[in-house]
Amino acid sequence: MRTPKIFLVFIFLVLGVLIFPNLARNSGQNPVIIVPGIMASWNWDTMMGKIFGDSWGFFPGVHVYNPLIKALEDAGYEKGKDLFIAYYDWRKSNEETAFSFLKQKIDEAKTISGKTKVDLIAHSMGGLVSRAYVQSNSYGNDVEHLIMLGTPNHGSSDVYSVWEGGVVPKNWGIGYKAGIDFYLWYFTIVLHNSLSRYDIIHQYVPSVGEMMPIYTFIQQKETDGSISVVPYENMQVKNPFLENLYLTEGELYLRVHTANIFGNDEATVGAIQVEPQAFGSTVWQDGKPDPFPPPRNDSQGDNRVLRDSAAILTLGAIPVPDPNNDPYPGFIELGNFFEGGYSTTKHNDLPERSLKEIFYILGQPDPQITPTYSEPANTLDFFFTENVNVKIISPSGKYIDNSTSTISGAELETPPDPLGPKIFSIPNPEKGQYQVEIEGLANEDDLHFAAYFASGSNRQIENFSGSINQGETQTYEVDVDSDAETPIDSQDGLSLEGLIQDVKDYYRQDKIQNTENCENPEVAYAKIKEDYFSNIWHLKMGRIEENTQSCLKLETAIETDDNQYQGMNSRYDVTINAYQIGSSDY
Repeated sequence: MRTPKIFLVFIFLVLGVLIFPNLARNSGQNPVIIVPGIMASWNWDTMMGKIFGDSWGFFPGVHVYNPLIKALEDAGYEKGKDLFIAYYDWRKSNEETAFSFLKQKIDEAKTISGKTKVDLIAHSMGGLVSRAYVQSNSYGNDVEHLIMLGTPNHGSSDVYSVWEGGVVPKNWGIGYKAGIDFYLWYFTIVLHNSLSRYDIIHQYVPSVGEMMPIYTFIQQKETDGSISVVPYENMQVKNPFLENLYLTEGELYLRVHTANIFGNDEATVGAIQVEPQAFGSTVWQDGKPDPFPPPRNDSQGDNRVLRDSAAILTLGAIPVPDPNNDPYPGFIELGNFFEGGYSTTKHNDLPERSLKEIFYILGQPDPQITPTYSEPANTLDFFFTENVNVKIISPSGKYIDNSTSTISGAELETPPDPLGPKIFSIPNPEKGQYQVEIEGLANEDDLHFAAYFASGSNRQIENFSGSINQGETQTYEVDVDSDAETPIDSQDGLSLEGLIQDVKDYYRQDKIQNTENCENPEVAYAKIKEDYFSNIWHLKMGRIEENTQSCLKLETAIETDDNQYQGMNSRYDVTINAYQIGSSDY
């Protein structure tokens, strides 16, 4: 899709050289705004839809921007004066975010600094947010430099499973999995929303769909064993947002000095082989990945975004010497356009790896770089609902609570309201048994928390539920082994027997929704055993009749223990001894 446009892009770049010959360096110190990627920003009030008195910040465990912030501060930038972070609600459409969040931060930076223009440093999806503003008809001519780091300018194959299937693959990035899994857990378990994960993502997180590729990447398996390439133009699910950015790309070069930096030589999802689905299917409209999750089968990328998807113009990937003796070989510079990439560089390494190039574009001396960021191999998180104090004790006796941590790197994210929800994050957790001590701050009949483990190739969530009274203390035990296929084990977690008991309780309390037709001939049923599920997200009951086999609907986003993926809204039979309300046996 990009090839016919290379000549036009080149013309725009030449015009940029003639019209804006001095844009290639920053003539003065504009305020700098960092625009983070998807799932990096967090605000309890905005994200959870409740008022806890919270302000914006980074999601727990997000430290990828620390080296960049420190380097800018060492160079004389000061937070709140000429250094700002444009946190935003990453669930929303990028076009909405561009004006609801980014434009407001630009106006704030101009007002405080007295400058008329700002410089944007945008990572990952933050680059799409920035482009949505700069290329819009409402652009305010107030951005001098846009520096993009690992931006999926033509999309990312990595989001296919999330958008078309409603499932987060086990091999997704650690931070990305944790962010969206917590949001989905809170939405379904805590808020008792019965929507499927597919529907939640499509209704509430449209930004994921705006990163779907606009390049050809689907390979369909035919019944005769052959493989057919499906051009993007023939796909059922399109991405009009990126299509529009692509068509108006020329505005970018004419309006701002654009720098585009990307990583390479890391295993990245490229082409995806799929099994065709039944006509009219809601999920997997362009085919269900086989194998699942889609393997990282292309080395030309940064582990999240393919090099050719991030790149805008590489002139055949041939480095062009800079006439001003640019000290950064491997990058091209033509007037107000600067582009290039690094070998063996991952997506989240780019904000630190690109510091010299960033400072070069900003017209600043080379920064003093001391590597400070290293992504953990795995993390252990704990999600808690409201009205509790928590203390988590590691196998070696170290701990983290509401005010103190002796566990290296552990952190807590909680709103100012002490009764609000909490997220504890422990990078590279010890193996062994963790103790979770919970103190009730109020009478809570709907207590929920979850232990969550994520690595580069695995993820597991263990749910806990019950009730707690004010002043009461409860202790749970969670065994963690990062090398095990199921890294979290707990006798206190949600077992099938406990699930059945919960269903009985829901029935007795008249909480069961009689909305499922358990005799629907189109519904396929299967017997289940307790260890069949890696994860159970939500449940609803259909009709229950005394001492009969009843229909239990498990809304799931799981991989089973035999690696056979089960789709959304899978329905299974569970034999339940259901008694009438008021029965003496109950």
